Amino acid sequence: GVPTGTATAEPLALSIGDAITRALAHNLGVLTSEHGVDRARGARIKALAELLPNVSGRISESRQEINLSAYGFPRPEGVPPVVGPFNLFDARLFVSQSILDLKALHEVQAEDHGQAAAQNALGYALGTGRGIARDEKAAAVWYRKAADQGLVAAQNNLAYCYRHGRGVGKDMGEAFKWFDKAAQQHLPAAEHGLAECYQQGLGVPTDAEAAAKWFARAAEHGHAAAQERLGHCYYHGKGLERNYEEAVQWYLKAAE
Repeated sequence: GVPTGTATAEPLALSIGDAITRALAHNLGVLTSEHGVDRARGARIKALAELLPNVSGRISESRQEINLSAYGFPRPEGVPPVVGPFNLFDARLFVSQSILDLKALHEVQAEDHGQAAAQNALGYALGTGRGIARDEKAAAVWYRKAADQGLVAAQNNLAYCYRHGRGVGKDMGEAFKWFDKAAQQHLPAAEHGLAECYQQGLGVPTDAEAAAKWFARAAEHGHAAAQERLGHCYYHGKGLERNYEEAVQWYLKAAE
Protein backbone atom coordinates (compact mmCIF):
# COMPACT_ATOMS: atom_id res chain seq x y z
CA GLY A 1 0.00 0.00 0.00
CA VAL A 2 0.95 3.64 0.44
CA PRO A 3 4.18 4.05 2.47
CA THR A 4 3.61 4.94 6.14
CA GLY A 5 5.79 5.91 9.07
CA THR A 6 8.03 8.80 10.04
CA ALA A 7 10.52 10.07 7.48
CA THR A 8 14.15 9.95 8.61
CA ALA A 9 16.75 12.61 7.96
CA GLU A 10 19.44 10.04 7.30
CA PRO A 11 19.41 7.53 4.38
CA LEU A 12 18.54 3.96 5.28
CA ALA A 13 20.96 1.14 4.59
CA LEU A 14 18.99 -1.48 2.67
CA SER A 15 20.00 -4.82 1.32
CA ILE A 16 19.07 -5.71 -2.26
CA GLY A 17 16.33 -7.96 -0.92
CA ASP A 18 14.89 -5.16 1.25
CA ALA A 19 14.95 -2.75 -1.70
CA ILE A 20 13.11 -5.21 -3.94
CA THR A 21 10.53 -5.96 -1.22
CA ARG A 22 9.81 -2.25 -0.70
CA ALA A 23 9.59 -1.62 -4.42
CA LEU A 24 7.06 -4.42 -4.89
CA ALA A 25 5.01 -3.34 -1.87
CA HIS A 26 4.72 0.29 -2.99
CA ASN A 27 4.78 -0.05 -6.79
CA LEU A 28 2.07 2.25 -8.15
CA GLY A 29 1.51 0.02 -11.16
CA VAL A 30 0.67 -2.92 -8.91
CA LEU A 31 -1.54 -0.79 -6.67
CA THR A 32 -3.44 0.68 -9.62
CA SER A 33 -4.03 -2.73 -11.21
CA GLU A 34 -5.15 -4.28 -7.94
CA HIS A 35 -7.53 -1.37 -7.33
CA GLY A 36 -9.00 -2.01 -10.78
CA VAL A 37 -9.71 -5.61 -9.80
CA ASP A 38 -11.25 -4.45 -6.51
CA ARG A 39 -13.51 -1.96 -8.32
CA ALA A 40 -14.68 -4.66 -10.71
CA ARG A 41 -15.34 -7.01 -7.78
CA GLY A 42 -17.36 -4.32 -5.99
CA ALA A 43 -19.43 -3.59 -9.10
CA ARG A 44 -20.16 -7.31 -9.44
CA ILE A 45 -21.35 -7.57 -5.82
CA LYS A 46 -23.57 -4.54 -6.32
CA ALA A 47 -25.10 -6.11 -9.44
CA LEU A 48 -25.68 -9.39 -7.59
CA ALA A 49 -27.51 -7.50 -4.85
CA GLU A 50 -30.16 -6.50 -7.40
CA LEU A 51 -31.10 -10.18 -7.75
CA LEU A 52 -31.76 -10.63 -4.01
CA PRO A 53 -35.29 -10.39 -2.49
CA ASN A 54 -36.40 -6.98 -1.22
CA VAL A 55 -37.36 -7.14 2.46
CA SER A 56 -39.11 -4.34 4.36
CA GLY A 57 -41.09 -4.05 7.59
CA ARG A 58 -43.47 -1.79 9.45
CA ILE A 59 -44.44 -1.49 13.11
CA SER A 60 -47.17 0.79 14.42
CA GLU A 61 -49.13 1.39 17.60
CA SER A 62 -52.47 3.16 17.98
CA ARG A 63 -55.20 3.66 20.57
CA GLN A 64 -58.70 2.95 19.24
CA GLU A 65 -62.37 2.81 20.11
CA ILE A 66 -64.90 0.76 18.11
CA ASN A 67 -68.59 1.49 17.78
CA LEU A 68 -70.21 -1.97 17.63
CA SER A 69 -73.50 -0.59 16.36
CA ALA A 70 -71.78 1.11 13.43
CA TYR A 71 -70.42 -2.27 12.30
CA GLY A 72 -73.80 -3.99 12.75
CA PHE A 73 -72.74 -6.27 15.60
CA PRO A 74 -75.63 -7.48 17.82
CA ARG A 75 -75.17 -5.98 21.24
CA PRO A 76 -76.38 -7.87 24.32
CA GLU A 77 -78.31 -5.90 26.87
CA GLY A 78 -76.05 -4.00 29.18
CA VAL A 79 -73.09 -3.89 26.79
CA PRO A 80 -72.10 -0.33 25.87
CA PRO A 81 -72.14 0.51 22.14
CA VAL A 82 -68.56 1.72 22.21
CA VAL A 83 -65.70 -0.64 23.05
CA GLY A 84 -62.45 0.87 24.26
CA PRO A 85 -60.24 2.71 24.29
CA PHE A 86 -57.63 -0.04 23.78
CA ASN A 87 -54.10 -0.26 22.35
CA LEU A 88 -53.51 -1.83 18.91
CA PHE A 89 -50.07 -3.06 17.83
CA ASP A 90 -49.48 -3.80 14.13
CA ALA A 91 -46.23 -5.47 12.95
CA ARG A 92 -45.86 -6.47 9.29
CA LEU A 93 -43.04 -7.91 7.14
CA PHE A 94 -43.04 -7.53 3.34
CA VAL A 95 -40.92 -9.64 0.97
CA SER A 96 -40.82 -9.20 -2.82
CA GLN A 97 -38.78 -11.09 -5.39
CA SER A 98 -38.61 -10.66 -9.16
CA ILE A 99 -39.22 -13.97 -10.90
CA LEU A 100 -37.19 -12.97 -13.95
CA ASP A 101 -35.22 -9.72 -14.10
CA LEU A 102 -33.35 -9.79 -17.40
CA LYS A 103 -31.82 -6.35 -16.82
CA ALA A 104 -30.31 -7.42 -13.49
CA LEU A 105 -29.09 -10.70 -14.96
CA HIS A 106 -27.38 -8.89 -17.82
CA GLU A 107 -25.77 -6.45 -15.40
CA VAL A 108 -24.38 -9.35 -13.34
CA GLN A 109 -22.99 -10.99 -16.46
CA ALA A 110 -21.42 -7.69 -17.53
CA GLU A 111 -19.80 -7.16 -14.13
CA ASP A 112 -18.57 -10.77 -14.07
CA HIS A 113 -16.88 -10.11 -17.40
CA GLY A 114 -15.50 -6.81 -16.12
CA GLN A 115 -13.93 -8.46 -13.08
CA ALA A 116 -12.39 -11.23 -15.20
CA ALA A 117 -11.08 -8.66 -17.71
CA ALA A 118 -9.42 -6.70 -14.89
CA GLN A 119 -7.81 -9.88 -13.56
CA ASN A 120 -6.53 -10.78 -17.03
CA ALA A 121 -5.16 -7.24 -17.49
CA LEU A 122 -3.32 -7.48 -14.17
CA GLY A 123 -1.91 -10.85 -15.21
CA TYR A 124 -0.69 -9.39 -18.50
CA ALA A 125 0.98 -6.45 -16.74
CA LEU A 126 2.74 -8.78 -14.31
CA GLY A 127 3.74 -11.19 -17.08
CA THR A 128 5.24 -8.49 -19.29
CA GLY A 129 6.58 -6.17 -16.59
CA ARG A 130 4.87 -3.15 -18.12
CA GLY A 131 4.41 -0.62 -15.32
CA ILE A 132 4.94 -3.36 -12.72
CA ALA A 133 7.85 -5.48 -11.58
CA ARG A 134 7.69 -8.64 -13.67
CA ASP A 135 6.29 -11.65 -11.80
CA GLU A 136 5.31 -14.57 -14.03
CA LYS A 137 4.06 -16.71 -11.14
CA ALA A 138 1.65 -13.99 -10.03
CA ALA A 139 0.63 -13.45 -13.67
CA ALA A 140 -0.32 -17.12 -14.02
CA VAL A 141 -2.41 -16.91 -10.83
CA TRP A 142 -4.42 -13.96 -12.17
CA TYR A 143 -4.79 -15.58 -15.59
CA ARG A 144 -6.21 -18.67 -13.87
CA LYS A 145 -8.75 -16.62 -11.90
CA ALA A 146 -10.00 -14.97 -15.10
CA ALA A 147 -9.86 -18.19 -17.13
CA ASP A 148 -11.99 -20.03 -14.56
CA GLN A 149 -14.65 -17.34 -15.12
CA GLY A 150 -14.68 -18.13 -18.84
CA LEU A 151 -12.71 -15.15 -20.19
CA VAL A 152 -11.40 -16.44 -23.50
CA ALA A 153 -8.30 -14.20 -23.64
CA ALA A 154 -7.23 -15.39 -20.19
CA GLN A 155 -7.75 -19.01 -21.19
CA ASN A 156 -5.40 -18.50 -24.13
CA ASN A 157 -2.84 -16.70 -21.94
CA LEU A 158 -2.97 -19.50 -19.36
CA ALA A 159 -2.47 -22.10 -22.11
CA TYR A 160 0.61 -20.18 -23.27
CA CYS A 161 1.96 -20.20 -19.69
CA TYR A 162 1.58 -23.97 -19.44
CA ARG A 163 3.10 -24.58 -22.87
CA HIS A 164 6.22 -22.48 -22.24
CA GLY A 165 6.52 -22.89 -18.48
CA ARG A 166 5.87 -19.22 -17.72
CA GLY A 167 5.04 -18.94 -14.01
CA VAL A 168 3.93 -22.58 -13.88
CA GLY A 169 5.58 -25.88 -14.67
CA LYS A 170 5.39 -26.98 -18.29
CA ASP A 171 2.28 -29.10 -18.74
CA MET A 172 1.27 -29.87 -22.31
CA GLY A 173 -1.95 -31.54 -21.18
CA GLU A 174 -3.07 -28.34 -19.43
CA ALA A 175 -1.88 -26.27 -22.38
CA PHE A 176 -3.98 -28.34 -24.77
CA LYS A 177 -7.02 -28.15 -22.46
CA TRP A 178 -6.97 -24.35 -22.23
CA PHE A 179 -6.14 -23.82 -25.92
CA ASP A 180 -9.12 -26.03 -26.74
CA LYS A 181 -11.47 -24.08 -24.43
CA ALA A 182 -10.45 -20.78 -26.01
CA ALA A 183 -10.43 -22.13 -29.57
CA GLN A 184 -14.00 -23.37 -29.18
CA GLN A 185 -14.91 -19.71 -28.63
CA HIS A 186 -13.27 -18.76 -31.95
CA LEU A 187 -10.20 -16.91 -30.65
CA PRO A 188 -7.71 -16.97 -33.58
CA ALA A 189 -4.58 -17.14 -31.39
CA ALA A 190 -6.04 -20.11 -29.49
CA GLU A 191 -7.07 -21.83 -32.73
CA HIS A 192 -3.47 -21.48 -33.92
CA GLY A 193 -2.14 -22.77 -30.58
CA LEU A 194 -4.49 -25.76 -30.70
CA ALA A 195 -3.40 -26.53 -34.27
CA GLU A 196 0.24 -26.57 -33.14
CA CYS A 197 -0.68 -28.98 -30.33
CA TYR A 198 -2.14 -31.40 -32.88
CA GLN A 199 0.74 -30.86 -35.29
CA GLN A 200 3.49 -31.42 -32.70
CA GLY A 201 1.71 -33.86 -30.40
CA LEU A 202 1.63 -31.47 -27.42
CA GLY A 203 -0.71 -32.95 -24.83
CA VAL A 204 -2.53 -34.93 -27.51
CA PRO A 205 -1.56 -37.56 -30.13
CA THR A 206 -0.24 -36.10 -33.39
CA ASP A 207 -3.09 -35.54 -35.85
CA ALA A 208 -2.23 -33.84 -39.16
CA GLU A 209 -5.85 -33.53 -40.27
CA ALA A 210 -6.93 -31.88 -36.99
CA ALA A 211 -3.91 -29.57 -37.19
CA ALA A 212 -4.81 -28.50 -40.72
CA LYS A 213 -8.44 -27.94 -39.69
CA TRP A 214 -7.51 -25.59 -36.85
CA PHE A 215 -4.84 -23.82 -38.91
CA ALA A 216 -7.58 -23.20 -41.48
CA ARG A 217 -9.98 -21.77 -38.89
CA ALA A 218 -7.35 -19.42 -37.49
CA ALA A 219 -6.25 -18.45 -40.99
CA GLU A 220 -9.82 -17.59 -41.99
CA HIS A 221 -10.01 -15.38 -38.90
CA GLY A 222 -6.97 -13.43 -40.10
CA HIS A 223 -4.18 -15.01 -38.04
CA ALA A 224 -1.02 -14.44 -40.16
CA ALA A 225 1.07 -17.25 -38.65
CA ALA A 226 -1.80 -19.69 -39.19
CA GLN A 227 -2.13 -18.54 -42.81
CA GLU A 228 1.55 -19.38 -43.37
CA ARG A 229 1.14 -22.79 -41.70
CA LEU A 230 -1.97 -23.53 -43.73
CA GLY A 231 -0.03 -22.71 -46.90
CA HIS A 232 2.65 -25.15 -45.69
CA CYS A 233 -0.01 -27.84 -45.19
CA TYR A 234 -1.32 -27.36 -48.73
CA TYR A 235 2.16 -27.22 -50.22
CA HIS A 236 3.32 -30.47 -48.60
CA GLY A 237 -0.04 -32.24 -48.46
CA LYS A 238 -0.04 -32.51 -44.65
CA GLY A 239 -3.50 -33.15 -43.25
CA LEU A 240 -5.22 -32.27 -46.54
CA GLU A 241 -4.81 -32.82 -50.25
CA ARG A 242 -1.72 -31.21 -51.81
CA ASN A 243 -2.65 -28.02 -53.69
CA TYR A 244 0.10 -25.66 -54.79
CA GLU A 245 -2.30 -22.91 -55.89
CA GLU A 246 -4.01 -22.84 -52.49
CA ALA A 247 -0.62 -22.90 -50.83
CA VAL A 248 0.53 -19.82 -52.75
CA GLN A 249 -2.72 -17.98 -51.98
CA TRP A 250 -2.28 -18.51 -48.24
CA TYR A 251 1.40 -17.59 -48.42
CA LEU A 252 0.40 -14.33 -50.08
CA LYS A 253 -2.21 -13.57 -47.43
CA ALA A 254 0.31 -14.20 -44.68
CA ALA A 255 2.80 -11.90 -46.38
CA GLU A 256 0.39 -8.99 -46.77
